[in-house]
Amino acid sequence: MTTQGVGEAWPPQVAKPEDPSLGAPGHPPGPSAARRFGVARLQMRLVGPQRECSRIEEAQTTMNPLIAMLVGVLLLAGAGAAYAQPASAATASAPTPQSAGRLAVLRYTAPVPASWQAQTPASSFRAAQYRVPAAAGASDGELVVFYFGRGQGGSAAANAQRWASQFTGADGQPVPPKIATLNVQGMTATVVELNGSYARGVGMGPIGAPKPDQTLLAAVIETPEGHVIVQLHGDRATVAAHRSGFEALVSGFGAAG
Repeated sequence: MTTQGVGEAWPPQVAKPEDPSLGAPGHPPGPSAARRFGVARLQMRLVGPQRECSRIEEAQTTMNPLIAMLVGVLLLAGAGAAYAQPASAATASAPTPQSAGRLAVLRYTAPVPASWQAQTPASSFRAAQYRVPAAAGASDGELVVFYFGRGQGGSAAANAQRWASQFTGADGQPVPPKIATLNVQGMTATVVELNGSYARGVGMGPIGAPKPDQTLLAAVIETPEGHVIVQLHGDRATVAAHRSGFEALVSGFGAAG
């Protein structure tokens, strides 16, 4: 099976030899271990974040043709796996299974209310995700914990600015965020609160139709391994009912054991 990147020409262009042992264009390749032992050779080169497979070069072989063919198939299978690997896989980490009443992320833990229901994270950048029960007459909220990797995820100030750009007040004007800084187990935690109509998205500015009467409580915890970002969002009444749980999570965030 072949894998084609978005917007790439297919079939991929043959990469020009870059290794001296492959020979210059128009000249026969020099000796290599692959040719000496009659093994078909896969020529690859790095193109941006992806790898471009060129072609299997037929070896001038004296070994059994069936064995040579099997080796070539194995090389192609390995190359296909590398070619299909997303660039973000090295940054995102697999979510840690969550225990009832306790959040676990990296080497840290924090308390969570027993009423919060752990869910399978919706993306590889979500270290944890919980359904937060609705207040009377309101909808369920959501608690999400993000971890993007060391040096990733943006500064606390940049995140606060981005979140604020997704909120508008009743008059349609931007909503200024409420910001507080805490010391949590020797780590800086910046807590941000926003209220109003919320068009939640991943970039600057609103995306889609805004939901009225929403609240976002967010904390950027600066760990040695990188920023851990905690967000509780939903209907204002629901978030207000679970504010104490969010505050206990942030203040109790610390190294396990």
